[in-house]
Amino acid sequence: MESHKWTDNKSDYAPVCFKVIGIGSDMTDIIRAAKKYGYNGVDFLIAESPADCIPTDNDKMAIIVASENYTTANDVARNYHDAGILTIGLVCNADPKCYNCIAKGVSNKDVPDIIKSLLLPIVTDGYFTFDFFNLRTIFQDDCFFKILYVERADVRQAVAGIKEAMKKYEMSVVEHISVHLFFNRKKENSTNLKEISEMFTIQQVLPESVKIITSINIDDTLPEDRVRLTTIISGKHL
Repeated sequence: MESHKWTDNKSDYAPVCFKVIGIGSDMTDIIRAAKKYGYNGVDFLIAESPADCIPTDNDKMAIIVASENYTTANDVARNYHDAGILTIGLVCNADPKCYNCIAKGVSNKDVPDIIKSLLLPIVTDGYFTFDFFNLRTIFQDDCFFKILYVERADVRQAVAGIKEAMKKYEMSVVEHISVHLFFNRKKENSTNLKEISEMFTIQQVLPESVKIITSINIDDTLPEDRVRLTTIISGKHL
């Protein structure tokens, strides 16, 4: 791969415009775990009521996280959604009218990784970038989404793993998909464009109607000998 100067964060000098809001004190550990990623431009907070987290003019996206307090979560989400802010629900019993998109089959232990998968491509630079507007495209009123990810020794193995994982889902109901390749920057010189091109073969198992967006990103928390491939699939009938 040709030399590329990586910057650490797209939002180093940006105001907070993304919020991750845990509803209720039982979400404290989850929000604390996600906050450790240290993303600039992202605010992590706990709310007990809608009054604890009022939408602001700078807000672009709110990720609402709840397991039990879903009524309050829906009320909080409605405020953001009605303000025109992209609102994503990691919530049991989420009301679709209050969100642009809702995660399917989420367990509490998966939430920090899901938050990372949503935020990392849009707050850090990459070789082929994926920004907030791309995320909004795949989540704008698609109603439901699922995140699949695998870590493997190389791109070919990661693509094979994702294709296998996708067999569990009915691809005919998928409307959008984004595919994100992550590797440690120390692995950059050993990862060539021919190997990276393997990720585009995922399109071969998708219906022609599916809109696909890709990105290649740095994640220095990965071991130098591993790559991670993340796919976000979304659709109204997922």
